[in-house]
Amino acid sequence: MNIVRYLLINFTCLLLATAGHAAEETYNPLAKGLRWVADVVMTTADGKTTKGTATREIPGTEVINEKTYFICNTTVEGIPGFKPFTTYRRKGPEGEFAINAADPKKQENLEFPLPLAVGKTWEVPGEKGKVLFKVEGSESVKVGAKQYEKCFKISYASESGDFKSTLYLAPNIGNVTETMKIGGTTLVFSHRTLTKPK
Repeated sequence: MNIVRYLLINFTCLLLATAGHAAEETYNPLAKGLRWVADVVMTTADGKTTKGTATREIPGTEVINEKTYFICNTTVEGIPGFKPFTTYRRKGPEGEFAINAADPKKQENLEFPLPLAVGKTWEVPGEKGKVLFKVEGSESVKVGAKQYEKCFKISYASESGDFKSTLYLAPNIGNVTETMKIGGTTLVFSHRTLTKPK
């Protein structure tokens, strides 16, 4: 499930700074001690459903090539095929940058350009070619019993058509829900908690 693992990196770290609703930092709460927990439901083509939990934590920072990055550790429990992984992330004037910790060259990629606006499109490199992104709109979304206002709705898909996904970014939290389809498998992520450092 390599492609699922790649998409989960996007889900757990897609906390974009955005323009049009509020100050950039409200959409990008990157800080030491932050911990996100999300419920995950995987449904396969035969209708089998598996439930799990995704957790992302930022234990601190690390300097790579003279730049300071937040360390993002992600674990997934209950869903087969996922292994713990780490990414390094930083935000600059041009957008959000990321490094896959498994990359021996520690190559940095600009994943999310800034500022975002409804209708904006961009692309990032993926495991199977380019991944195409679009900001579809701005709206409210209900996740469980909670309503999140002023969310950016963003869709993205592989250029090859292997997968597609839609997510919602909420102020002060980031990604609160995402539905992705990979072949006959559907994954739904739902934000549960965000613990902030004291």
